[in-house]
Amino acid sequence: MRAESSSKYRVNPRIAWGLSASFLVAIVTGIVLAYPFDEAQPLLSTVGIENVVPFGWFFRRLHYWSGFFTLVLLFYHVVETLVAEGYRRRDWLRWLALCVTIPIMILIVFTGYVIRGDETGRFAGYIAESLILKIPLLGPPLNAVLFMIQDSGVHRAYLFHFYASLVLFFVSGIWHFRLRRLPIEDLLVW
Repeated sequence: MRAESSSKYRVNPRIAWGLSASFLVAIVTGIVLAYPFDEAQPLLSTVGIENVVPFGWFFRRLHYWSGFFTLVLLFYHVVETLVAEGYRRRDWLRWLALCVTIPIMILIVFTGYVIRGDETGRFAGYIAESLILKIPLLGPPLNAVLFMIQDSGVHRAYLFHFYASLVLFFVSGIWHFRLRRLPIEDLLVW
């Protein structure tokens, strides 16, 4: 059941488009960086990308900053939606699905921090793994999906970072742009 919003405030479309653009840049640069990256030797790969791959330093920094702006703009977009009382226009299940994007995005950014392979990222992965194992019942399965840094290195964190980014981008794109399946007649040129 939908309730009408009493707020006159609307979500700024420029912020939403900036969020989409920065997320798209992060996805594209992530795909470019995925080719020379070897999760078996993450630190060596990171140093190699920055120093050997042509424009590797540029793509790494662009990936980092676009991911940072994506996270900041997502928080701003959520606050803006709360102020605009967007939750009143949606049923609770859809609102819950949209709210899940925040922790998923935080996990995507955090796993990106871990897969760099430097000492700080490795220890952050160890700490996250030990904390997630303390969660009753859900800890071991979540660790098996997200981390397992001590057993398999950054492999699972890398897979989560890559695939969760793609899934979140396409799901949020379908949600926000309301992409629909076009009839085959509309796709034909003649």
